[in-house]
Amino acid sequence: MVRRKIAESWAVLKPAGLVAVLPLVFSCVLNHSRPPENPPAPATDKPIGSLKRWYIRSPIENRPGPSVRLATPSLVAPPVHAWIGESLAGAFSGDSIVIDLSDIPPGRYMLHLAEPGADAAFASDSFYISLPFFVNVSNDWDMPINAHSFDSNLIASEELRHRFPELVMTHYAGPYAFTDSAIDESRKAWLTSWLLRQKREYDDEIGLHIHPYCTFVELADIPCLFNPEPVIVGPSVDGYETGCYRYDRQQFRALLLVADSIFDRYDIDKPVSFRAGGWTADTHTIAALAEAGYLVDASGCNMDRCEELEGSWLGDWLTNRWPAITDTTQPYYPPEGYPGSPNEAVLEIPNNGALIDYVDSTEMVEIFESIWDGGPLISPLVFSIGYHPDTWHAYHKRLKGILTYLESHLAKRGKGPVVYATSKEIARIWRQKR
Repeated sequence: MVRRKIAESWAVLKPAGLVAVLPLVFSCVLNHSRPPENPPAPATDKPIGSLKRWYIRSPIENRPGPSVRLATPSLVAPPVHAWIGESLAGAFSGDSIVIDLSDIPPGRYMLHLAEPGADAAFASDSFYISLPFFVNVSNDWDMPINAHSFDSNLIASEELRHRFPELVMTHYAGPYAFTDSAIDESRKAWLTSWLLRQKREYDDEIGLHIHPYCTFVELADIPCLFNPEPVIVGPSVDGYETGCYRYDRQQFRALLLVADSIFDRYDIDKPVSFRAGGWTADTHTIAALAEAGYLVDASGCNMDRCEELEGSWLGDWLTNRWPAITDTTQPYYPPEGYPGSPNEAVLEIPNNGALIDYVDSTEMVEIFESIWDGGPLISPLVFSIGYHPDTWHAYHKRLKGILTYLESHLAKRGKGPVVYATSKEIARIWRQKR
């Protein structure tokens, strides 16, 4: 089933045949009566069954806001008034009422149902209005040359679609999957079709992941660098272990443009979101991203959660490069001095929840709960997690564990503020916030 895009997801909360919040005076005219001198007192043990617990406002300006649709209460003769707090929101007409919540700020509210002129409500329940808490789930293509295990892991990961139908993802695909001579054309076609199907059927995003393999680097007429230090797993022999930071701004811009051309050759849209292999993006790497038309860098590493790297050369480098990124760090724009106008700046979406290779589901829940206190949000938040197709078989239970936990907070089910979003969608929202 084709999912709606995030920009359309608010439509599930839009009314069919909108009845706006009725101002108090207008409501009095319609009902030819004055409201109670005192607002209805809360009723006890009489929840309003069709009321959701959470209603989510779009952070995008001029988008329709959420609304409440209620059926006329049984065993109660009309007319019936609906109150939100101390304000009369409207009166039931026919068999239902739709109350527009667009102009109500985030917070916790009480909805009361009462007969006109009554001092006490006969039903009362609470609900929240909130901005969304975006969950950004990604995967990084490190070693697609590992044909059988890599491809079978891609197929196995689709189990997520059946268990978590609200999920959308950003696939940070590696262009070296299309440049290595060990990968034949039929398999390249299969990898392409798999990516395009994720986008077509699930509204996923196809981003870019770079480990500077020589077969890819040399297409840009750049000498392949072999890192003198064991940056990732060992001394570089094919460019994989070399950090992206080793290529200067001009060189890395050339690599990005070559990647764009490779994707175009296989009918994949130009990516606008990027994550460096091993999180090894430096400031000049991000400057190159801006010049090449990218909107997102997702290389910010939460080293507090990657204890496995402590004491290694890579761990030390990442600690020095991303010292301010913690569990609660939110997307931000780089400091002044980067190329391009503010509207062209690259948004850093820090990988605050890390990857399942390093963080188990218990830790991910802990990170999530450190970001969100459980109440309505006045500004959107982001929780970023991910995995590698290469190691899916070893760690998939961790990802399923956190996604199972998030089911109890999904906005679309009225259970909380959680909305799955791609990196590109988050970037567009943050750009508007500037």
